[in-house]
Amino acid sequence: MAISLDTGTRVSAPPPGPGKKTTNFRFDIQGLRAIAVLAVVADHLLGWPGGGFIGVDIFFVISGFLITGQLVRQHERVGRISISEFYRARIRRILPASIVALIVVTALSFLTFRPSRAWDTLVDGVSAFFFSANWRFAVTGTDYWAADGAISPFQHFWSLGVEEQFYFVWPFVIIVVLSALAGKKASHRFGLAVIMGLIIVASFVWAVLETSSNPGFAYFNTFSRVWEMGVGALLAIMVPALMKIKDRLRPFIAWTGLAGIAASIWLINSDMAFPGPWAALPVASTALVIIAGTGGEQKFLYPITNKAAGFVGNISYSLYLWHFPVIIFMGEYVNEWAWPAYITALGLMVLLSCASYYFVEEPVRRSDWLLLDSMSSKTPGVKKPDDAMALQRLFVAGLAVLVAGIIPLTLAPPKAAVMVDLADVVSIPTQGATQADSLTLDSAVQELQDGINSALQATTWPALNPSLDDVMSEGKPDEEDAGCGTGSLDPGICDFTGGHDKSAVVLGDSTAIALVATARAAIGDEYNVRGLSKAGCVGLAVEVHDDRAEEMASCQQFKADSIAEILRTKPQIVFLTNSPGALTNVAGADGNAKAAAWQQGAKDTIEALKPSGAKVVIVAAPPSARTISICATKSSLPSDCVASIDHGFELVSGAYSAAAKDTGISAVDTRFWYCNQKGNCPAFAGATVVKRDTIHVTKQYSELLAPAFKTMMAGLS
Repeated sequence: MAISLDTGTRVSAPPPGPGKKTTNFRFDIQGLRAIAVLAVVADHLLGWPGGGFIGVDIFFVISGFLITGQLVRQHERVGRISISEFYRARIRRILPASIVALIVVTALSFLTFRPSRAWDTLVDGVSAFFFSANWRFAVTGTDYWAADGAISPFQHFWSLGVEEQFYFVWPFVIIVVLSALAGKKASHRFGLAVIMGLIIVASFVWAVLETSSNPGFAYFNTFSRVWEMGVGALLAIMVPALMKIKDRLRPFIAWTGLAGIAASIWLINSDMAFPGPWAALPVASTALVIIAGTGGEQKFLYPITNKAAGFVGNISYSLYLWHFPVIIFMGEYVNEWAWPAYITALGLMVLLSCASYYFVEEPVRRSDWLLLDSMSSKTPGVKKPDDAMALQRLFVAGLAVLVAGIIPLTLAPPKAAVMVDLADVVSIPTQGATQADSLTLDSAVQELQDGINSALQATTWPALNPSLDDVMSEGKPDEEDAGCGTGSLDPGICDFTGGHDKSAVVLGDSTAIALVATARAAIGDEYNVRGLSKAGCVGLAVEVHDDRAEEMASCQQFKADSIAEILRTKPQIVFLTNSPGALTNVAGADGNAKAAAWQQGAKDTIEALKPSGAKVVIVAAPPSARTISICATKSSLPSDCVASIDHGFELVSGAYSAAAKDTGISAVDTRFWYCNQKGNCPAFAGATVVKRDTIHVTKQYSELLAPAFKTMMAGLS
């Protein structure tokens, strides 16, 4: 979300026509700010309403309108635009409150998170300080291997980066255009409107195209967002024309805009193409409200012009800065979110926001810090503290916010140890498969179960391999560095030849990488093992919904090429494995329909492979788990990271079993490689971390599975 970082909401404009009345302070804009920030807070805290994230678009429009208006009016008033004064004013407005938030949140991160996550948060904070957080989150947010990573308490700073990057360029564009039009008959506002209109069209087209090909990156991309601030800027340029609107039309225009904003909040959701084109609805709706209040009385708008809305609008920037860290840190101490937790979170947000606004924002805004004499005039009757007093208040504010943030967290009651009943870990199954050929895994599964049972009874975190602080790097399979998961079929990529007469191929998505590692450890002394895998691409003949058109086309090509390669090379055995989590993206009205499609896709793939002469074996990927780098904190217990086998895994397991029965092949249900009989799945077994994230098995545990895999292979012969 972004906050319009203007120096106020007072809007001066050209004199209205005869009989016109103009309102200097835009109470309606303060109300829009209140709507936007409350929508975003509700979305982040409650996950409801689904379109609450459109608050960012409301703020972008407001920002473009106010900031551009200031620049154009300054030029009309004094004949020039002072870049120095502009950036001094923005620094005063942005940095004091954000620096306090950055420092306090970073400190809390090192007190709360494990070192690796704390250092990541520090890097996020540095990016936020230099207004580049959007690019950092664009990269990490679209990184397949970081998809299940911990959410940064600074993630909401991305929009501030977008906004400031826009204002690193836009003032200079205005100066160039105005200089070019100096002495010309053409109106300077008309010239600016033409330029901004072209920018809006170009950015909107870019947003639509990028959203269709890479929606995750488009969401954070400055170029996909410029048009939203541009719409506000265009309104500021067109103020003289907007002031001519008949007063009787203004309420209708305003309420049409408010209805559009309400529709955006309730109807838009994260599954829609955003920001292009669906952001056009909240952007256009916000523009209508601003248009209605430009140069005319703000009639019949009490819902957004009342004192309560004005108060929320006043503290909206500080509320924006603090609401997301409160949610993230409370999540580390709350066992289950319920109404007491929600109320506590809201209370903390208000407390921190008010402290930030009254002790940081306002004292600095009313001071002369960083202002030149030409811009130091303030609202009449407001006493201006000197610089020393402003700095003192800034220090007191930082201390107050720090105390307010730490005390509630340190007073939180410790989590109670939750142990799994021993009755849940007895009666180990003697069979780990559902298939035509019975596979006995007794001893191998029992050995794994011993480690699983031990982990389920643990009340403290043992020394683990890989370490909790470096699970992503230390747990990465060597096969990943060898190109497994890239979708490449080039010779030598994910191809581990030992000069044997027999060959085995692992076909699937990113979960196949760990299975290649297990297969190499188990049968590498008899088979040449090759991986044909592509991250994010289900290796079955099944239709999967994905907003990335290019990625979908690449996935289809990979599957076709992989089948052709297997038919050409004729390996002795092919292992099929795919993440059960992908079932949610399969075309189908409900879970059963999706499972039926998965089953048919598995059957079609098996039939396509049969001409190769290979024995085809389905090896189920593990059930989803909790990401250990998130659930394992300085205050957590091992039980906080225990997951349960979800319904999606059961649906996929049933689909595999049915497909195997119909085609006469083997389908191995691997749940007892990772979970106990009751479906409890710990984050580690013995002293070995099971997964790097929710689905990808660590290098260490992949090798630990080798005996069970070898026993499975013996049952196939």
